Amino acid sequence: MADRLYDRYMNASSAWRAHSKGCTVCRPEQCCPTGAVLAARFADLQDAYLRRLRHGGTP
Repeated sequence: MADRLYDRYMNASSAWRAHSKGCTVCRPEQCCPTGAVLAARFADLQDAYLRRLRHGGTP
């Protein structure tokens, strides 16, 4: 069975990377409004996934 949290985490990562590749505004220290939303979603899902792993969840 696929891990839905992991899938969302990887999808958010892909979306953020794809956006940042083509966006001339987004940089590590600054994001455009769309990039900021994508980066925040990625960071939130990454935190949730890593938190679950630290507390004994399955990878």
